[in-house]
Amino acid sequence: CNCRYKSMTNMEKSTWDKLNSHHTVHTGERPFSCPICSQAFRQRQTMQVHIHTHCGERRFQCPECGKRFVKQAHLKTHWMVHTGEKPYRCDVCGRCFSVQQGLQRHAETHTGRRDFPCDECGKSFTRASTLKIHQFIHTGLRPFQCDQCPKAFRYATKLKSHQLVHTGERPFQCDECGKTFSRRRSLVNHGYTHSNETPFKCNSCNREFNNPNRLKLHMHKRFQVVNSSSVTNATRDARTNTKLLRPLPGKQTECD
Repeated sequence: CNCRYKSMTNMEKSTWDKLNSHHTVHTGERPFSCPICSQAFRQRQTMQVHIHTHCGERRFQCPECGKRFVKQAHLKTHWMVHTGEKPYRCDVCGRCFSVQQGLQRHAETHTGRRDFPCDECGKSFTRASTLKIHQFIHTGLRPFQCDQCPKAFRYATKLKSHQLVHTGERPFQCDECGKTFSRRRSLVNHGYTHSNETPFKCNSCNREFNNPNRLKLHMHKRFQVVNSSSVTNATRDARTNTKLLRPLPGKQTECD
């Protein structure tokens, strides 16, 4: 209890705090949330270091893409984006990650535990911070405001990506032709034009495309798309859900 804690020596308190902090590794609890972006942490100290990424001086610059960081350790981790190094491997599925935190978050998906349900729609999440971000969908809240234009976003990552529109920064370059992009996903999609891969498939006619935008155009031409977000490229077998599509009146149901 608190009385017992107050009677401890400083060394005993330090040991007690470390034990409590370590205990969250097993429980998955992340009680400390960033007041700016809602990212959750197991330790208060880690959260405080993270907060500096929002307001601290970014003295360490990546020589490859120019991105700046508050800490040299963050630059070192970022450098793996360019080298492709992913030293942290999941023992369950073999997926690899460039940072240990990424592996830890991924490992939670294998436990099957989703202890944080949304009261609005019933969807459950592995972390309270993820639930908090999800709830923006229901409230309509967009807490991440661009300081260059009126646009606002639900996620900090979306704001960061959007801000490249204003800076003109295009840090992702194609090794084949030199074309540059503001987003990594755009570079990945562009790469299919060189490899001749066609991972984006129409479920209605099995026609395949090397670009998700071409698949969307194909769908708009042949179908009335109820939910265009059903077109994703989360995997190489990206495909649309035909339950979300219906043929346009007067159009043939089979594609050319």
